[in-house]
Parts: sequence; C-alpha cells; structure tokens
Amino acid sequence: MANNAGGGAPADSTFVLREVLNRCLSGVAMAIFYDPSVVRLCADAGINITLPVRLGGKHGQTSGDPVDLKVTVRGHAKDLTQRFGGGEMGMGEAVWLETNGIDLIVNDNRTQCFSPDAFERLGCKLVDRKIVVVKSQHHFYAGFAPIAKHVIYCATPGTLTPDATTVPYTNRKGLWWPKDDNPWIDL
Repeated sequence: MANNAGGGAPADSTFVLREVLNRCLSGVAMAIFYDPSVVRLCADAGINITLPVRLGGKHGQTSGDPVDLKVTVRGHAKDLTQRFGGGEMGMGEAVWLETNGIDLIVNDNRTQCFSPDAFERLGCKLVDRKIVVVKSQHHFYAGFAPIAKHVIYCATPGTLTPDATTVPYTNRKGLWWPKDDNPWIDL
C-alpha cells in the first residue's frame, strides 16, 4: 500500500522484496517496480540472459535501499498494457525478471498494478505462484480477488504509509487522531 504509484509514491520500494529474500521464499511474484534503468539494461541484454542488477530504492528514503540481485530475463514487452475496469492502462516498456524462484515485473512508466495482465502479458503465469505481491492500494482487488485464495493488505514503510503516527509532520501541532488516542482530552 505504501508504495502505490497511484497515490504519488515512487513505486520503487524494496521493503517487501527484502523480506521475501530474507525468508528465502520462492514461488513469489511481485509487481510493479518502477526502475527504467533496470528495464533498459535487461531489455538490451535479451531473453534468458542472466545478469546482475541493482533494483529499486533509487528515489529516496521512503523507497528503502536498492537490492543487488542476479536475475534472468524471462520476458520483455514495449507498450505493455493492463486492464482496469473497461479500459487499458499503459505500463510502458516492461521486463519479467526471475531470481531464486521470485518473479519481478519492472517497468519504465510509473503505475500501480491493477490486473494479472501486468504479469501474464509478459508470460508470468500466476497460477504457478504461491504468493502474489502487488503494489496498489485497492485498485487491484477486482482483478486479483477472483484468482486469490486470500487477499492480505500489507502495511509497509513508504510514502503512503497507512500508519499516520509514523509520518514526520513538521507543521502539525497539538493533539490529533490517530497519533493520539483521545485528541479531545484538553477541549
């Protein structure tokens, strides 16, 4: 949720990816990472080429640190789109990368993940995945809920954190909810 491009976040957050790697999970698919330099590098390398990349974490502290990975390019498309309602939303140029049983969709047009199309139009079939992580607030639900056993919302650090108590406000003074349980105590 906190790295949702639809709300203005950079969409290059690495917090969940790091946790997936730290837990040695596999069968995981994640989308969409906004990282134009990785897209260009991998598109130029070609399908089934393995190479080192530094993914995400390039747009500020709310993105986390970049993650160094050895990836294999599994898919590539220019002018990729994904369905959203009755229309098509542009994703730009995108690559499907695989590393240690983790599938990553990376693009060069900062957008959120609305539909399984973001994966499957690159060839990444979600039926083969145990966990699918999408960077979206709620717009993903119509596309993913019908194919998901469970939908779990994840609160992570980032630009759009759902925990307002962690936002470092500089001009907000006094008591306010949700930071304070009872902001009316002094009224």
